[in-house]
Order: sequence, then C-alpha cells, then structure tokens
Amino acid sequence: MLRFFVIFVILAIGLPATVSAQAVLRVVPPDGLIDEPLEIVVSNLRPAERVRIVAISPLDDHHELIAFGEFSADADGRVNVTRQASLGGTYEGIDGMGLLTSPRMEETSGASGTFAPPQPYTVQIRVESDGRIVAKAVVTRRFVSTTVETISVNEGGLFGRYFMPEGSGRQGAVLVLSGSEGGITSSQINAALYASHGYPAFALAYFKAPGMNDELIEIPIEIVKRGIEWLRRRPEIAPDRIVVSGGSKGAELALVAASEFSEIHGVVAYAPTFVVWPGIRRNGKTDSLSSWTLNGKPLPFVPHVANPEFTIQFQHPPPYALRPLYEGSLADTAAVSRASIPVERIHGPVLLISGKQDRMIPSDAMAQKLIARLQARKHPYRFEHFSYDSAGHQISLPYLATVPRTTTMPFSSGGTPLGYAHADVDSWQKVLEFLKTTLNPE
Repeated sequence: MLRFFVIFVILAIGLPATVSAQAVLRVVPPDGLIDEPLEIVVSNLRPAERVRIVAISPLDDHHELIAFGEFSADADGRVNVTRQASLGGTYEGIDGMGLLTSPRMEETSGASGTFAPPQPYTVQIRVESDGRIVAKAVVTRRFVSTTVETISVNEGGLFGRYFMPEGSGRQGAVLVLSGSEGGITSSQINAALYASHGYPAFALAYFKAPGMNDELIEIPIEIVKRGIEWLRRRPEIAPDRIVVSGGSKGAELALVAASEFSEIHGVVAYAPTFVVWPGIRRNGKTDSLSSWTLNGKPLPFVPHVANPEFTIQFQHPPPYALRPLYEGSLADTAAVSRASIPVERIHGPVLLISGKQDRMIPSDAMAQKLIARLQARKHPYRFEHFSYDSAGHQISLPYLATVPRTTTMPFSSGGTPLGYAHADVDSWQKVLEFLKTTLNPE
C-alpha cells in the first residue's frame, strides 16, 4: 500500500526540479576528423535545469584531459552547446568546441588509452545533473581518415612517414617538417590531416632520427631536396606541384630550402623567421654554430646576444620569454644582412602564420620582414601573412587542447586559450585554401 502511495505522490508533484527524468545526449559526428566541429545537444531536460557537461580524454596511463561547462536548459528543456553559453567551468561563453579546446590535465588512476597522434583518440562526454550522470556518449576523433594509406619510410638516409589519400591521376603533395623537437612526432600530425583532405603528405625527419644527428646543429638542408626527390619518384605525385610546410625551426628550414631548391613550389610557415639562427642542443642551449649547411658549408647566422631585458627576468620565477633574446640579437645589422633568407628566390607562393603574443621568438615581426622583402623584390607569386592578436608560438590544428600551450615551463610560448582556439581554426582554413589553389589549380 505504501509503495502505491509513493508512486501517486511522485506522479502528482513531479520529479525534483533539478533532476531530469531521462536526458538524451546527441553528439554529431560520433566518429570524425579532428577538424570537424561537434554538435552537442542535450534534450529531455526540464526548463531551466542546470547541468554540467563534461568531456574527458585519456592523456596517458596516469593523466586525463578534463573540460566542462555549466549550462541552463532552455524553455524546451534543451542545451545546444553550439548556441548556448557556458555559465562556468573550464570555459565560459558561447563556444561550440570549448569542451575540446579548454581541458586541464588531471591525475587519475583509471585512465585507459593514450593520446598518441596520429592514432585516433576518444572523448567521453557525460551530462551531470545534481551530481548524477544522466546521459553519456563516446566520440572518436581522428587525425587521419580511414581511407588514407600510411607508409613508413626508412631508406636511403631518409626517415619519415608518408600519408597517401585515395585518388586518381597525379596530385600535388606536401613535405612536412617538425620543429626543434626533431623526428616526426609533430610533423606527422599535420601530414596525416593534409592527406585526409586529399593531399599526399610526407612527414620527413631532418634530425633526431635513425642515422641522423641528435643535435640541431649544421644540418644539411639537402635532406629536404632528397625528400622532394623521393616524392617526385612516386607515380601519384605531380612533380611540379610540391610545397613544404613547417613550424618554428621547421619553418626556418622550409624557407631556407625553398630559397635554394627550385623543386619546391611553395611554403607554409608557422612562426617563421627572416634570418638563419644558431643551432640548438638537446639541453636547450644555443650553439656558436649554424643550424644549417649547404654543400658542406655552414650558412651564415645571427648569433645570440643576451640583452638586459632577457637576463633580468631570471631574477624572478618562471615562465621566461626567449623573445627578448632574439630581438636583442637582431640589433647586429651586419649579421642580419649576411643571414637573411633570400625568399624572393622561392618558386611559388608563400603563406606565413604567426601569433602577436609569441614569447618564444618575434615571429610576427619577422614575418612582416619576409613580406617586405618579397614586396621589395616583386616576388611574382602570391604571398600572405596572417597574424593573430591573442595567439603565441604554438598555433596548431583545430580543436586541440589550448590550455597546455599557455602553461609551458620554464619558457613561455605566449598566447591565451581563446586566442589559440580562434587562430587554430582560422589559420587552418587559410592553409587548406592555400593548398587548394597551389596544388590543385583549376
């Protein structure tokens, strides 16, 4: 008798206003490329019901990336993350992908899987109301399409990974270079996504790989030419439509190599420089030797000179900025003249991407120097520079975590999470447009 009475009371007064009866979570697409935005909608809530939407991704065996937003259901009992503002959490305001771009790293004993691109990773999305999980879903995010073939390369002194998309006829291709971390850890991520958009891409190591120098010192730039020749020998590649893409030291190498080798028909450079800089050792210290050689001879470089602005910051706790070191070194006008990269000799268009809050190097100002040189020498191909107000040194692919890039230690890369989130999406669209017009001209 008591059981029927309780049921009657519940039917008469309804469930508690803060708890949904049977929330429904819809995430589209459930499996897609990382640059595809998600649509996250929760329905069957009560009007004005407060919910927390949480996104969890494994980082390694002991850490997870966790982001969340607080939302209030609309009059129809729905929360659409793309249209409604987060009222609190790891991000606030309207940002349809804030749950993927704003995570913090947290320790955990229950993490399963790792974040190891270009392997896919999963994101667990759950809806919490009044401290209870009322709906959940799992989505898969891919760096490379399932239709792309991946080929490991370790031959003839070349080491890398080639990503070949489906397609017929000869296609333009991209050779991708990593930054000062070496190997292909970062370059293969970009190469995988380039190929997923239809452009064959070769992530090529130029140091810190089998049979190569472990230090970024006096690296022969001919390695890039040999990588281009490897691509040109493949039957699916159009030999007169190959561009080079790189970031930071990879951008420096891309610009230097393209200025010397006519086989390169365009450059995409993230955080670029207009001069050659010294080599970098694994301990992070710069060297009195050049980063690059050509025909066995070191290329002229601008030596680092620590100015007061750079040294005084070490009287305080980190993070520190490397940018003043580079800005002070550029005062050596004779060295700058000798080490300037002759980008006007590049046989194709040039796309430059920088962040105005770059604290590693003055990439925004140096990109402007490159543009001025191309203008002064009437470069016959298209050249563009896109600089982002609130981004730093590490502009990347869309919808990846931004917070870790703003908390690097002991040296800061600069930028804000929101600044990176905007720059990642906008610059990626600029890159795709550049590749379309350069590699597949109509």
